[in-house]
Amino acid sequence: MCMYPNSFPFSEPFHILKKSMKFVQFSLILCQLLVLVVFDSIPAGHGLDLSRFAKDEGPPASTASDFVCQPCRQGLMNLADVIFIPSEKSIHTFNHTVRGARQPITLQHFVNPQDLSFDLVTVSSAHVVGHGHFYAEHSWWPGYSWQVAVCPKCRQHVGWVFQAITPEEGTADRFYGLIFSHLSHNATGDTSLYMTRRNVL
Repeated sequence: MCMYPNSFPFSEPFHILKKSMKFVQFSLILCQLLVLVVFDSIPAGHGLDLSRFAKDEGPPASTASDFVCQPCRQGLMNLADVIFIPSEKSIHTFNHTVRGARQPITLQHFVNPQDLSFDLVTVSSAHVVGHGHFYAEHSWWPGYSWQVAVCPKCRQHVGWVFQAITPEEGTADRFYGLIFSHLSHNATGDTSLYMTRRNVL
């Protein structure tokens, strides 16, 4: 005698259980959609305050700055703030042609006591954070003490703050020397490696 599946004694409970599981899955999907609709309909400033669950990612990247930090895109400097402050300790000086700028900006090449080299652009204002103490030793600008400058968002070393030891009339009391290879052009996303170098005689 052949026994078909429908005639198996446990077939009916099995089908009921299977239908119940499908109903539960459908109910869960419906609840998820309902939650999304409810939360999307809550006006800003009303309902649940979920701000305490938000991840702190530091200050937002500035879109107004001409140059930003390469890793995190935080705004650091503007072309309007570039000032050329010559140093007798620079190895050489050269210009960089920046896309969108009316004239190239002048950079100075330095080597520190650890034999590390840097191309610096000097600016009167920069969106950086000073880190540590000011030191007068080994300053690339005699008469100025220096302090390490870092990005306010990712804390990468981006240059130095230079502070006049004895302020004098006609000279800057403070300026910033930023490492040009650590900057990226905000408008194009280019780094200094893609810009044209022209030596200054």
